[in-house]
Amino acid sequence: MDGMIATNTTIQRPGLEADRVAKEAGGLSGAPLKPLALEALRHVRAAVGNDFPSSAWAESSAARTRAKRRAAGADLVQIYTGFIYAGPR
Repeated sequence: MDGMIATNTTIQRPGLEADRVAKEAGGLSGAPLKPLALEALRHVRAAVGNDFPSSAWAESSAARTRAKRRAAGADLVQIYTGFIYAGPR
């Protein structure tokens, strides 16, 4: 194995219990996944060590978001969603 994806979507609805999406089936991504994905990244990094390549998702291209993922152990941070919604600038 050359790498691992720890998270993609979640069936949890943290902070959305009163929202209509809380009752929908299937995986949810975006802001509700953010803290869960960050914690999963920390756990994966601790389990596999520093020599195992790790990448992370960031829903925006914000430097602060990327820095949090890197601090949690990501070697690479995927930011294509930011390009899709906000363009290259």
